[in-house]
Amino acid sequence: MLETKFFTSNQYLALARGALAFMNVPGNHIDYLVAGLPLNIYRTEAILAHVSKQLSGPHTVPDVRSGGDAERQITVRKVKIVPQVVGSLIAMSRDAGLMEKIQNQRNLTIDVGYGTLLWLATQGFSPLPARSGGSMGGVSNILQRLARAMHPSSESNIAILDRLDIALLEGAPPSSLLAGNSPSKTSRIICTAALRCLPEFAQFNLWTANFF
Repeated sequence: MLETKFFTSNQYLALARGALAFMNVPGNHIDYLVAGLPLNIYRTEAILAHVSKQLSGPHTVPDVRSGGDAERQITVRKVKIVPQVVGSLIAMSRDAGLMEKIQNQRNLTIDVGYGTLLWLATQGFSPLPARSGGSMGGVSNILQRLARAMHPSSESNIAILDRLDIALLEGAPPSSLLAGNSPSKTSRIICTAALRCLPEFAQFNLWTANFF
């Protein structure tokens, strides 16, 4: 999501409060809330200030513990905004047992999302904004091109795009697909070829490397 207006909208605040509700925080406050924003948004000081202010303070949210219509209030005392990709880098470093190594080197993390392609340079876990960026694209572009190769009408078919997405994730082509409202043998051939050409996409959506 690279649309700047979204992060100052009521929709964003509603989603943030929904997330707060499902965190199931013990007590009624959060001392330090860390939130992620896309790289292009992270460079906009006005939006950073707006989001920080919007997320700070008291929030009335559904009480998911009650199982009914009850509400609770959660107060956020302090907010820290980071580039979204930092969260991915930290999670991957933790899971791989590489926290100390990543902390002491310069890193490049490439995050291929469904609708965006983001790259983040960091010194340890501290972002280097001037060497980072993002663009519209990502997996959705690949899926649309595969679907278009099968049949022009398939490019906007959500069901076909979803099945191709699953095929890339699982590393196996779907048993059958409809292209132009008819079963397509060609679609299976194209999808199989794509899987052979894109093994990295079938297995990973995040990559990090040491660079100078």
